[in-house]
Amino acid sequence: MEEPIEAEVGPDGLRGVVDAAEKAFDLALFLKLNEEYRSKPLIAEPRSLDAKGRMAFARRRAEMVDKRVGLKGKRVLEAGCGAGDMSVALAREYGCEVVGVDIEQRPEWTEFKDKNLTLMQADIAKLDELKLARFDRIVSLVVWEHIKHPFTALKVCRDLLKPDGLFYLRANLYRSPDASHRYREVFFPWPHLLFTDDVFRQFYRQLGTEPHTAAWVNRLTHAEYHKYFDLLGLNVVQEWDSAAPLDEDFYNRFEDVLSRYPVYDLTHRYINVALAIRAGGGPANTWSEKALRKPKSRAFQLAERLSKTPKDLRYWLSLPLDALRIGLRKPRKKRNEHGG
Repeated sequence: MEEPIEAEVGPDGLRGVVDAAEKAFDLALFLKLNEEYRSKPLIAEPRSLDAKGRMAFARRRAEMVDKRVGLKGKRVLEAGCGAGDMSVALAREYGCEVVGVDIEQRPEWTEFKDKNLTLMQADIAKLDELKLARFDRIVSLVVWEHIKHPFTALKVCRDLLKPDGLFYLRANLYRSPDASHRYREVFFPWPHLLFTDDVFRQFYRQLGTEPHTAAWVNRLTHAEYHKYFDLLGLNVVQEWDSAAPLDEDFYNRFEDVLSRYPVYDLTHRYINVALAIRAGGGPANTWSEKALRKPKSRAFQLAERLSKTPKDLRYWLSLPLDALRIGLRKPRKKRNEHGG
């Protein structure tokens, strides 16, 4: 029997006793943890993936979003519409004029025909190329984490939003317990933070299925999303919390890895916000790059010019004049530490 090893003391002073084998993040440990959590999985009842189950789920989502930002009769963009279930629900049951966009064209789209519904294949970050009319509401549900250029995509959506419009965004956060998106087969928390993609592949091969990795998810944190909103002139009108209790026993067992991340990030599954365009459109912090840039001295300018390849006679004729100006320049008075 292997001896237990006492884990290192973390920043909060907690200790945990772990098995020696848990120091190796390999397939054996993956399987052991999965068996431990089989009776208490992260997602107890994953949503149904058949057509009937998808549509029921889409209607619940539509009802929830309508209560939060009001959708009835609006022109709506669903960014990342997937199979199109919610888009068709909004068109048929809420009287919305809907444009649903997804990076992949789905076979289910052929089943959905409605005069108020348009489903198209496109990259959200390049929607501006389609010259679409602006929208009253933009909705995106658990899609943004998969976008490779999330800042650009947010900017495009801001530009497609009417001045008085609202953007409802819900995105899975990378450091959350279930961000691997493999919770149907992987039952324990934070597998993507503890194990490599190669171990995921080994696990799925052991199950006899296609060798999946953890899902590709960008690593934006809650704080980074808010920074992007500010830079793009988007106000958070309302935010809904998505915190879950920390699994302290699990955290203590693997504190040497998990303590690299703030507990706040480890316990928040989603960012869930309603956004509006800020009056004036600029960031809340009004400083400019020019105001923060230190003025270049003449000596610096001269050195900078000498480092470049000369192109004409005027370049050489101006160098002695610059050197003379540097020599005659009066020294600046030193400012005190308070800026006086």
